[in-house]
Amino acid sequence: MRPQLGSLTLKEVTIDKNDHAEGIIEFTGSLLEVPEDIGTVTIPVVRGSGTFGRVSPSISVVQNVTAMPDGVDYILTDGEVVFLDGQSEAYIRATIINDQIKEFSETFSVTLTDPQGGAILGSNITEVIAISKSDGPDGLIGFAAADLRRIIENPANSRDLSFSSELSGGTDEYLTGTEGGRFRKKVYGFHRHWRLIIH
Repeated sequence: MRPQLGSLTLKEVTIDKNDHAEGIIEFTGSLLEVPEDIGTVTIPVVRGSGTFGRVSPSISVVQNVTAMPDGVDYILTDGEVVFLDGQSEAYIRATIINDQIKEFSETFSVTLTDPQGGAILGSNITEVIAISKSDGPDGLIGFAAADLRRIIENPANSRDLSFSSELSGGTDEYLTGTEGGRFRKKVYGFHRHWRLIIH
């Protein structure tokens, strides 16, 4: 005689998520160098392995590495970067301030923390943004103002012609300290004569 079926004849089997379905989030590189006049720098953040659901890691800006925040050298505050369901790449945007101050390369960094929504962080969670040196901190070389234009006769024989070039505005000590609320800098200059032989 065969047994009869009871009331519990349906079994539901759930295959648990694996392989980081919500993704592994990290930066694409560890250093991003940009010119001071770029305006807005776009820092890519990627989500690998999975793109399920909405996830949102926080971003923490490490201020005062060498670049100054709050509109002095850049504008970027702590916040979050959001990945929607199916999204594998997102961006953090920072504004770089273009001023006329003679500056060497300056840096600030952004770190990913505390992802929400099930994603985890990868190994590359800190991006350093380097603002390239600008406005001639090593000095500006050019012809002396008096030598910008010169008219000479076409010589019958070889003739020496001299002109001058100048180096100005360089700094060989930069931000070594403050004095009276101003940066203390050591400024040097140079003046050189050149000879040109005309045939």
